[in-house]
Amino acid sequence: MRGPGLNSQSHWNTKWLEEGKDTWRKYPNLFGKAISYIRPNTRLIDLGCGNGYFLGRIKKEVPGMVLMGLDVSSVGIFQLMDNYDITGMVSVLPEIPYPIEANSFDYVTMMDILEHVEDEKELMNNVFRILKPGGSVIVGVPEDHSNKYKKFIAEQNSEHIRWYDEERLYKAITYYGKNPKIEIIDDYNTRNGIVCKGKYYLGMGEK
Repeated sequence: MRGPGLNSQSHWNTKWLEEGKDTWRKYPNLFGKAISYIRPNTRLIDLGCGNGYFLGRIKKEVPGMVLMGLDVSSVGIFQLMDNYDITGMVSVLPEIPYPIEANSFDYVTMMDILEHVEDEKELMNNVFRILKPGGSVIVGVPEDHSNKYKKFIAEQNSEHIRWYDEERLYKAITYYGKNPKIEIIDDYNTRNGIVCKGKYYLGMGEK
């Protein structure tokens, strides 16, 4: 069971105050693969951007981008703007508030976020509302774990509301999107000097 206040602003403000720019949440392979699909000189919003590390990589690696981040954490948004000079907005997903307009982004990205949001379908509805016609959503989620370990891992990762396998991610993308594509990415993070390996699904869909 998820504890009180998890996925709240206060919870994530505490996380980003602790981690800051040196966060361990760098997902080098997942982020790198997602970035490889982004065309230069386009508009992109990252939902659940945290402190902006992923957006910072996009800014560095893909020329001519107009970038924006949205996150529940006011601390994360401050770090995004302060460290990377990228526009940010505080909001609680699945809400994507105005002045973010319909048909305004070529890409919507969500890296390690979808499993944290209560109303998956409402979030995807809002994602496709703000995408331009022909635009793409790019979603990264942790791989579903075997039944043997699921209960233990769910207790350890109580921020996660649900786990995804390929079928479930396909369903989430195709609520409102088309031409889904899903890959499995082997990745790792280094936390407190310990290398933690895992598998992630990277899903894409078009409006």
